[in-house]
Amino acid sequence: MSHFETTYPAAMRDAQTGRADSRHNREHILDTAAAVWESERDLTMHGLAERSGLARQTVYRHFADRDAVIDALITREAATFVPELLEGMAELDRRPLAESVVAFATAVVDRARARHALISLVSERLANVARDAVSDEPLARLLADLRASGHHDSPVPDAWLAAAIRALCLTAALDDGPREGVVHGLSTSLLQLLGLERPRP
Repeated sequence: MSHFETTYPAAMRDAQTGRADSRHNREHILDTAAAVWESERDLTMHGLAERSGLARQTVYRHFADRDAVIDALITREAATFVPELLEGMAELDRRPLAESVVAFATAVVDRARARHALISLVSERLANVARDAVSDEPLARLLADLRASGHHDSPVPDAWLAAAIRALCLTAALDDGPREGVVHGLSTSLLQLLGLERPRP
């Protein structure tokens, strides 16, 4: 067996282990940042390295600065937050639309409350990140399907409706007022936007 044949597999294993360690370190940094920023908004990169138990060089190898950490963190959260909502929206054709809209508004507020510290930390970039997390504008597609099936006949184009719904949801996500009031405000706005009456309890 040649030297190449014995050393190449070992080199490949080392490279794979290195990549796995790198991914683990990156996720560990983000997990630490998410946990610490719940109570300590002014955490620095140096403080993040200390809290994560990693060398500063390791943290900087993954993230150039604090903004890069925040962007990565909100992108990761949006990648789960947005699909969770879209999964709930898949239920829209299984019950009356007005009931589904209220349930959707409640889900938006509850999921946002669970991530409130992070959302408020990145509020100025939230709209762009949330939009980038999911491609193909699924909300507009869903509205088009609902229109085709006769569930809504708003004179407003579906692309405009989708943009308005997204803006209303982001507004609710950033509102730290009483939960019931925010849910009611969001659901009422969505119902009015779609020309629907609030369902009776």
